Amino acid sequence: MEDSSARSIDPEVLAIRESVNRNTQWASDQIPWPAGMQETTHTATSLDGTKIEVRHLVPKVVSDQPPTACPNRAVVYVFGGGFVGGSVDIFRGFLGAFSELGETQLFAPAWRIAPENSWSDGVEDVYATVQWLQKNAKTFNVDPARILVAGQSAGATLAAGVTHLARDRLLSPPIAAQVLRYASLNDTSVLEPNSTREQFLSWTANQTEIVWMARMGGLNKTQRNIINTPPYAAPSRALLMKSLPPAHIGVGDYDIFRDENKLYADRLQAAGVAVEYFNYPESPHGFDGVPGSVQGRIMWDNEAAFVKKF
Repeated sequence: MEDSSARSIDPEVLAIRESVNRNTQWASDQIPWPAGMQETTHTATSLDGTKIEVRHLVPKVVSDQPPTACPNRAVVYVFGGGFVGGSVDIFRGFLGAFSELGETQLFAPAWRIAPENSWSDGVEDVYATVQWLQKNAKTFNVDPARILVAGQSAGATLAAGVTHLARDRLLSPPIAAQVLRYASLNDTSVLEPNSTREQFLSWTANQTEIVWMARMGGLNKTQRNIINTPPYAAPSRALLMKSLPPAHIGVGDYDIFRDENKLYADRLQAAGVAVEYFNYPESPHGFDGVPGSVQGRIMWDNEAAFVKKF
């Protein structure tokens, strides 16, 4: 029987969901699962009381540590999917690789996607996961002061939004760092005039507007503003960039989000935040999931090196 909730969703949104899920699942399946990776599932409680599943990955290099080992770093990793798709299971290959290369425990919340849920539900789910991990840090031998947030695409948008939320709510200890992989930071993304990049885009401005409308309750770009679309939803709208965690930002040169990522990195740096910014030549959105991509491997290695600093 057809799901009645699916029937009420805009067909364009459903088409994007199906495409994103199919393509990401394929890419995820090409990534070898690391030998000795431990995988369990836990539960966190979001602000509204909703129970959120949290996938926990522990690479062998960490699980082989003696019981007396010093507390570890950990990454709260937010899966992507254009706000309207994706899941922990679909991104499982990406999660395993990130944990393995970064030699880090990883916690991935099953955050609530649009349009069935509001933008704030997803952001609160991720923030609640960070809080839950801090409270249960001893259980996992995690240092609560060494918790990073990371994500790709829409997941990176949520990760960035959560750093603003954590700062404004005076989370203690603060989030240690953020890893943003080609984030959709600006809810009004457009390609620069007379661009020569359009033919290389794997994700367009039109698709971006469709999923942002789905995420923001149907509001189009002319209706969205800093009141109904605050920085916790669209981080580029932030007026205050000070006191945010150190950032690693990476984006392909053929990505619709290239310029907004560079501007965001520049604004962070101007506010005194330590930033590592990488632009990957001739690389479209999602290039890190292309088997054999040289630039994709460089991105993975750059992120892992950054994570290991914390």
